[in-house]
Amino acid sequence: MKRTIMTFAAAMMIFAAGAQTPLNKTVRFQKDSVNISESQKLIIANIAEYMTRNPDKKIIIGGYTSAATSVANVNSICEERAANVKKYLEEKHNIPAERLVAIGVGVSTRYDEPEFNEYVSFYK
Repeated sequence: MKRTIMTFAAAMMIFAAGAQTPLNKTVRFQKDSVNISESQKLIIANIAEYMTRNPDKKIIIGGYTSAATSVANVNSICEERAANVKKYLEEKHNIPAERLVAIGVGVSTRYDEPEFNEYVSFYK
């Protein structure tokens, strides 16, 4: 358990410092949903391919939601989205858990349309 907490803390420090580099892949979700749709699984497969080609790399999986999400649900939705993508990479693509850090980042205003701010991004 301590290793997970330390990894999470390290990931949060990376986010706070702005030191992450996006992998230019985004997994989209329906509003308030934490379920990965079939249409998004190819994107996750592309991340798995990157991880397989780069066995020394670790990635951060960051979950986001739009401002339209109720304040009470933001953290849980963001964290569960990231955790579900991590679990999918582990179980379906055999990516070792120690190479993946899942965190809920929070509300995104990256896109003007709120429905586009329901996503998970990947950072190396």
